[in-house]
Amino acid sequence: MSSAQKQVWEGAIPLQIHLHESEVTTLPPPPPALVFFSRHTLPISVLAPRIGYLPLLISLVKPHFSTTLPPGLDTVWFDYKGLPLKWFIPTGVLFDLLCVEPERPWNLTVITF
Repeated sequence: MSSAQKQVWEGAIPLQIHLHESEVTTLPPPPPALVFFSRHTLPISVLAPRIGYLPLLISLVKPHFSTTLPPGLDTVWFDYKGLPLKWFIPTGVLFDLLCVEPERPWNLTVITF
């Protein structure tokens, strides 16, 4: 595998995931989840693979917010600046399309219903 192929394959985006303000059931609100997809499990930090999909991160993000989520809500949705993000579009494509001025980490919001 060439160096360019390896960089494309291993490309990732740092995420900072916030719980939507309407979902918070505790004071103070929970800190954002910093997501780094790696073998090290630090306080939930995630580098989301550019060729991956947001639903694959739910199992990492949901436990972080579990103590502050309303009971009985299991479905998680991601949004960026109020725009719901399509689950079937790779994370890297969403980032490239929506971030005219690339921000690091990419700030997403989690909504449950």
